[in-house]
Amino acid sequence: MRSTLVRNFVRPLLERLGTMLAAYLIAKSIDSDLAAQAANGVVALCAIGVDLILARMTRDKVAAAAALETQQELHSWMAYNSPSNREGA
Repeated sequence: MRSTLVRNFVRPLLERLGTMLAAYLIAKSIDSDLAAQAANGVVALCAIGVDLILARMTRDKVAAAAALETQQELHSWMAYNSPSNREGA
């Protein structure tokens, strides 16, 4: 679990830390109202990024669980309808 969080959340966040720092420095050289708006924009983009990452992780887990359930149902159906079960009936 921890390695998954590091691989899918912390690492990409650290990779984009330079971009965030650059945006902050650019915004800092502008007057305070524009800097506050830029900072709010950066925070909003980060929040959207986190949301997208978590949605992707959840979607992948749900898809894997659904595939496993479908596979188990297929095996159960095949075992029930196998020729060896029909001979005994």
